[in-house]
Amino acid sequence: MHIIFFGLDLNHPFQPTAARIAYELSKNLIKYGHQITLLTKGKHSYTENSINFLGMPINPYPANLNYINISNTIKKIGHPDIINGIGGLYSMFFGSHLFRHFKTPYIHTLTTGGFPSLNFSKRKIRSIWEFAFDVGLKNPLATSSTIFWSPRLIRCINNNMNIKGIITPSIRLLKFIQNYFQKSKDNPIFHHIPFGVDTKRFSPIEFSQNNKISKIIYFGHANRHRGFLTLIRSFRVINKIVPKIQLEVFTPSPPPFPIRDKKNIKINIGTVSNIDYFIKTAKIIALPFHFAIPELPLTILESMACGNAVITTNILGIPEVIEGDVNGILVDPYDSKELSKKIMHLLDDENILELLRCSARKSSLNYDWKEISIKYLRMYNSVINE
Repeated sequence: MHIIFFGLDLNHPFQPTAARIAYELSKNLIKYGHQITLLTKGKHSYTENSINFLGMPINPYPANLNYINISNTIKKIGHPDIINGIGGLYSMFFGSHLFRHFKTPYIHTLTTGGFPSLNFSKRKIRSIWEFAFDVGLKNPLATSSTIFWSPRLIRCINNNMNIKGIITPSIRLLKFIQNYFQKSKDNPIFHHIPFGVDTKRFSPIEFSQNNKISKIIYFGHANRHRGFLTLIRSFRVINKIVPKIQLEVFTPSPPPFPIRDKKNIKINIGTVSNIDYFIKTAKIIALPFHFAIPELPLTILESMACGNAVITTNILGIPEVIEGDVNGILVDPYDSKELSKKIMHLLDDENILELLRCSARKSSLNYDWKEISIKYLRMYNSVINE
């Protein structure tokens, strides 16, 4: 089977989710004897160096994508059996429009979509103000793109494009998308397939190596949307009680706001090729997301696979992977006090911490990319044989 993976920014240095999905699926599908081609666009197009850095055993075709360019590319590489777009709603609109003239079935893997429901019944005025600042005052487009444009984009796609299948990483997003598609015989096949994790690369280190390390790790963009400011507030409280605790941050770009007190906080800026090693050395992974993130962040699955105690928020598709107090800890977004209490509880009780670590690793094995790739193949076959 010849499969094309399409994404607007498959190798954009600050948009890794779609690229990681394409890479992991490609790596595993090639082992089953399938031919893979990657199509992307823009100034962040693939180069030989970027491919070597990612270790991709595939042949990418960067281009300022348009119908003529795509047609010429497909003539060179041979006609594909299926085209799998990867990205958000805009990427789905662009991809379905770009490939609508080809007879090849087009399916799309949604990485983001919809808007997380946030319950403010227990929140203080400051939390509501911060939320308003994040989505409305600081960046009005954040609100309009998620609340206003999402359903309209879906309807536009449904009415004008020929999408054969839509894959969502969560049941929550699946239900959200289904609500906006008209019921007709031409409706795409909806399928829920979660994101995966390389359980060999992301695997625990022996407890004896990790026993004396008191470190909390955060990795990802150090911005408000990902709850970084909430974590900083929580850590200042924790650090007063546990002076030896450390917070290590791995972020591709500097925080957009100043951090006044950096005591016991180490911020690493830039790409880290061996991020799996640093994840393994943590006692706790804290990812207090607010919104504007992938529906199911890969960072959570990777942390779980390393056998870490993960503390994150109960939004989007996260609760479908993390069962609170079983294989991780769930807190409300914007609640720095609750985050502090949960982290302190884990630091005080090594038995609970170890139980969470073991359960997290065990749960992550259900999301191995090998199994996820097989589910994708079944989806492809169902669409082709429709």
